[in-house]
Amino acid sequence: MRTLHPLVSLALLACCTPGTGTADRGQTSTVSVPSGTDGRVTSTGVITCDDPTLRDATPMTSTIYGEDWPKTPEYRSQSWDLFDGGRGVVVADFDGDNDVDVLVPRDLFRSNFLRNNGDGSFTDDTMAALGDLTPGQFNGGSAADLDSDGDMDAILYGLLGTATLAINDGSGRFSMLPMPEWDTGDSGYGCGGSAAWTDYDRDGDLDLFYGRLGGSDPVTDVVFTCDSQLLVGNGGDGTFTSQTAQISQNIQETRIMVAGWYDFDDNGHQDLYVVSDAPPMANWLMWNDGGTLTEATESGLGIIVAGMGLGVGDLNADRLPDVMVTGIEELPLMLSSRSSGLWFESSAAMGLFPDPSRNQVVAWGGELADMDNDGLLDVVVTYGDFAGSASPFAQPDDIHLNDGSTFSTVVGEDYRYDDLSVQRGFVVTDLNADGWLDVVKKELGGVVYVNLATCGDGRWLEIQLNDGLHANHHAVGARITVTAGDQEHTRWIHAGSTSYASGGPPIAHFGLGEATEVDAIEVVWPTGEVETYGGQQANQILTITR
Repeated sequence: MRTLHPLVSLALLACCTPGTGTADRGQTSTVSVPSGTDGRVTSTGVITCDDPTLRDATPMTSTIYGEDWPKTPEYRSQSWDLFDGGRGVVVADFDGDNDVDVLVPRDLFRSNFLRNNGDGSFTDDTMAALGDLTPGQFNGGSAADLDSDGDMDAILYGLLGTATLAINDGSGRFSMLPMPEWDTGDSGYGCGGSAAWTDYDRDGDLDLFYGRLGGSDPVTDVVFTCDSQLLVGNGGDGTFTSQTAQISQNIQETRIMVAGWYDFDDNGHQDLYVVSDAPPMANWLMWNDGGTLTEATESGLGIIVAGMGLGVGDLNADRLPDVMVTGIEELPLMLSSRSSGLWFESSAAMGLFPDPSRNQVVAWGGELADMDNDGLLDVVVTYGDFAGSASPFAQPDDIHLNDGSTFSTVVGEDYRYDDLSVQRGFVVTDLNADGWLDVVKKELGGVVYVNLATCGDGRWLEIQLNDGLHANHHAVGARITVTAGDQEHTRWIHAGSTSYASGGPPIAHFGLGEATEVDAIEVVWPTGEVETYGGQQANQILTITR
């Protein structure tokens, strides 16, 4: 029998009553695969922490990369312009050595590439990765296997130019190609917003939603919008067919900061959620009914907020996505209710809010992730406005730990995560393969911060998928549920569907608390098939192949 996490009890008093859920997932088959029977589940082996006691004194260490990169003369001054510098980071295993690297989009200067040394430290390897190319005009991006050859590529987008594909040769060396058969001609300021990938039509290859910011022309000061695009892959050869007519007019007129694909109604198809930063424009949800998108009229997710970031996770163990949006002076948190099919704003009930006494005003990147491996998802946020605001350089980033009922335990300072700079997007992932989540975050116009976690006693599991049957090799859009004792933990494999202007690797991380074993792993593959795998020991990095 499934039990809800303790956090749910307080939230449900404020919003809703859990149900069992009867939605049809549209699955085509269910297979049970005992562990160790056919090689479908492989492991790097059980990983132990050499000295867990070190975490008590130093939960995280912080390292800065890029201090020698060129920057504008106004960098970190009160005349610093909003448009100076890239906003996000793209994190994935680009060179195939089983650790993740960092591609840093920049708009006024060439982009940079940080290659992982295998221990969570990085070497600036820009010339080897990008050659003599000068890829500029980028503020963000996301990683995915765009040409279906098994390695990770990236899409880069920006304020000044059209989107570009960074095609990887498998060793972390890229060729820059314009987006095939896609040039809308409206490449003015403000058009680069979000690039979120999934298999929205369940044909086995990746599709793209490219959300547009719009903005104002710096010469004429005319405010404009840029149409967002829905581009459907045609079989994994890097070309796309436009299905933009499916995107509602409301979304086309919205300044989109971030977008995410998740199966919100559990019908087996990925729905589209977009975050707007321009009230009274609302956030929007589009239901996906077998490849046909329809704007949701009532869901509870259509909140009005000056939103920038998007964090998604299953906080109440109902296998549906819960949503946290980072905004100005608020961190809205919407919890799902299967019985009603609605989401309920629960941030007040859970004590989740910025601290104005510490100048936490403008929240940009946001994520739901288990930072202490206790089995409960925490909230990770970056802060920082641009020059001209009251205190652009005094907005500390923060981590809100989930204590089972609220997010009131704030540990940014204790974790050495509270950097005082104008931060934007970030990625939470395991940089050194020790089972503890680290953070890569991007300062506007400046450096990259790497917050590396110190390992401890908490148990964990990491899972990556390998779909050898379809062009979507990394199974973007899959849902993974791990059962350990009486607890269930659900994660999603996504590409560019969280945080702001950033994209992480297709790896699911599970904190397990004190559980030493996992009883079962259920994978709902993007094409609808469901497979259940047998028990595993904790503290492993698994690859599941079909």
